[in-house]
Amino acid sequence: MFGSGRWHQKGQPILYTAGSRSLAALERFVHESPVQMPPLVMMTIYIPDDLPIKRVSEQELPNGWDAVPDADTSRNYGTAWLREMTTPIIQLPSAIIASEYNFLINPAHPASHKVKIIDQRDFYYDSRLKRMMR
Repeated sequence: MFGSGRWHQKGQPILYTAGSRSLAALERFVHESPVQMPPLVMMTIYIPDDLPIKRVSEQELPNGWDAVPDADTSRNYGTAWLREMTTPIIQLPSAIIASEYNFLINPAHPASHKVKIIDQRDFYYDSRLKRMMR
């Protein structure tokens, strides 16, 4: 990502992924412009079982982590994790779907190279979803 996001400050390399294809599609959908949907690719990644993941529940997060639009509360939390370099991946709750999780990958972590893309294909939103956009 080139700008800031919910979990990172601008200038911090990070890869946002989701626990399922449907969550990935929804997470992207809520940020789209109604004018034009860009071409997208859905990727499946492999995370080895022995790769450490920091797992964070909603209760462990500071108040306001799920603010809309996102705020410094969550950005500072994620940026601190990136800089600590303790784990290559962090599991965080989705701000749009309760009990679903996103997985953020720190590409600067030495173990992040163990995450592999195992499949990729073009992705298109169903035209009925496009009608829902404002």
